Amino acid sequence: MSINVVIKDLQNKINQHYAVVQRSNFNQQSVSNESEANSTNESETNSRDSSTNSSSSSSSQKFTNIISVIWEQFMKIFDKIKGANDYSLDQMCGVVSVDILRLGMGVIGKDMIKGFCCRKNLNSKNLEKIGAWIDNSHLYIY
Repeated sequence: MSINVVIKDLQNKINQHYAVVQRSNFNQQSVSNESEANSTNESETNSRDSSTNSSSSSSSQKFTNIISVIWEQFMKIFDKIKGANDYSLDQMCGVVSVDILRLGMGVIGKDMIKGFCCRKNLNSKNLEKIGAWIDNSHLYIY
């Protein structure tokens, strides 16, 4: 399975999770506006909140694991190319940035790449671009 497929799946799950959280927040707001005097609604809201928080925690852990796998694959390839060519960190980040542009994935600056190396800049657009680079790099490294 390619990294881009995993990233697309991750994006879909994030969107679904966001929709669930938004629905939950809307339901919470509606319930709190309507049911201050009704203790039955309060207990239902508490159980729904508990369920949503549990689901949210589980989903967050899955996303963290997927991102971690992408980061590990990226760093393995990144370090291998960097070492083989005796590139500095800035040079290697520039190489990745140009490769991603050549793949038609759009612009991602070398500072974003450097941030990704430090586990920052982990948004879905960056993950998609980096995933394309990983998929392409696997064709030439292995």
